[in-house]
Amino acid sequence: MSHKRAKARRRAERHANPHGVEFRHLGPDNPDPQWRQIWSETTPADMDAEDDASDADRAWFEAHPHAAQRVRDPFPGEFRAATPPGHYCADVVVVRVGPALRARLPGFLPLPATH
Repeated sequence: MSHKRAKARRRAERHANPHGVEFRHLGPDNPDPQWRQIWSETTPADMDAEDDASDADRAWFEAHPHAAQRVRDPFPGEFRAATPPGHYCADVVVVRVGPALRARLPGFLPLPATH
């Protein structure tokens, strides 16, 4: 199955059952509060943003075959549900782990204090 076809199927499944696709093994009873936050706050739009970011990273690494990593701004909605309260995602480090495998590491910073 082509990547575009698999992505379209994943998005359709996600919109039909938002918590039944990617996070099936986590569930709302997971003892880790971060996972419970991700479970309860992730929307299909968040997962679409994750897919878009992944597609852009894939294209970037295809255009830069000798690069091992890159640092970029987060896509709108990327890591939204995983962002700890009082923080924001400042940047994303993308590391090439294998020929078609990348890891995305968000850089969370505290929100600036306001007076």
